[in-house]
Amino acid sequence: MKILFFELKKYLLKPSVIVCLILFSVVNFVKVFEMYFYFGGGRFEIMGGDKQFYAAEDILYEKYGGEITDEKITELKQELEDANKKLEEYGVISEPMEDTYSGYPSGDVSIIQSVISGYEYAILYINSANSIFADAQENIAFYNGKNDYEVRMNEYISRSFSGRTVNYYVRPDGWTELFDYKFSTILTMLLIGLILAPIFAGEKEGGFDRLIKSAGKSSAVVRSKLIAALITVFGVTLFFFLTDIAYVSAIHGLYCFDAPIYSIAAYADCPLDITLFEGVMLAFSGRLAAMLFFGAVTVLVSSVCRNSGISLAITILLGGAMIFFSEILPDVFDPLSLIYMQDHFSGFNAVNVLGFPVLTVFFTMTLILALTAVVSTIAANRGLK
Repeated sequence: MKILFFELKKYLLKPSVIVCLILFSVVNFVKVFEMYFYFGGGRFEIMGGDKQFYAAEDILYEKYGGEITDEKITELKQELEDANKKLEEYGVISEPMEDTYSGYPSGDVSIIQSVISGYEYAILYINSANSIFADAQENIAFYNGKNDYEVRMNEYISRSFSGRTVNYYVRPDGWTELFDYKFSTILTMLLIGLILAPIFAGEKEGGFDRLIKSAGKSSAVVRSKLIAALITVFGVTLFFFLTDIAYVSAIHGLYCFDAPIYSIAAYADCPLDITLFEGVMLAFSGRLAAMLFFGAVTVLVSSVCRNSGISLAITILLGGAMIFFSEILPDVFDPLSLIYMQDHFSGFNAVNVLGFPVLTVFFTMTLILALTAVVSTIAANRGLK
């Protein structure tokens, strides 16, 4: 344990690491804020003349967001009727008026209609789910005795969509931003590379590898370094993932963690019958699996090199290659596809494994973790050699 604590202290508490962590956190916030600024919406009122409009969206969501009730539906219909009456009476005005949410009757009508559209999606979702269920049942009957894989795939779809209902109105912008946000992954990879690139190469560069070998501590040191690397990857990945959640929540808002993920229209066809909170957990698991693989590659490179600078340079090149090839490789073989949960949540993507459908996200996660174990084993065997 003393060796492990020493390794963690040596690599995690370096001033350069702490400075980079703070700097990357600021850069990450700027990126989230930049995307908000250009695409609108959110909770910060910065858009000049439109700030009251966005504040009105917040007020209406506070009143009508969350679980849908008959009382809310009745009040919402009355709100729209009152807004339409004001629009008929005053028309399109140039100056804001009191007793409106947005300052303008036309703005109120637009916002209230948007909320009603969200209610309509939720209430009518059962029809869409039942349609998908019925189609799957027809496919089962058609393929029965002809194609076992198609039968099993449609049985999976039937189970997933059977009895689905949505009883929540959830503002989607924060959730779609979180599940599609990729930039912090680059920062995570950079920081992991900076921390782990010298983990073996630094010892060889300073000649400490010979001292460790002569003291008979090679196995203990290698084991401690690998555990320290695992803790480092987990900690850095968790830190940036939590900052993503904090920044997106502050800027866009994240609501109704207990609502089904298909409460968001973008995920209406999600094959997973999970809540938004469970979606967050799956998104973190996917990101962690991808970063564990990158961390293992970094440690392997460090075990081969005898210079920390060269180890870091090769690690950065390999990280860039991972990003480049993520645009080319099929998702099933791409570690970074586990970062892009938007794709996994928006449709049915499965791999045929011995005639059984396995969702791509789980197949890829299993494959990448297996590759991580292989790479880590090779790195452990090389160690300080």
